[in-house]
Amino acid sequence: MPRRSIPSTTLLAQVRKYYGLDQQELADYLRISRPYVADIEAGRRSLTSKILLRLNPLALLPARPAGLK
Repeated sequence: MPRRSIPSTTLLAQVRKYYGLDQQELADYLRISRPYVADIEAGRRSLTSKILLRLNPLALLPARPAGLK
């Protein structure tokens, strides 16, 4: 029986989900591979300062209007 995956709570995963991007789209934006994104979300790799700088414009998430989740 396959194990159920646990949703990632990493900054990368939160930003990706907030903007409705798939892993490949975010990987293209960050200029890294999709497996690298998957590894970061799974906690197998860490965000480097270079990737974090590229992610920064997206990570400054705008406030959502009241009543929206």
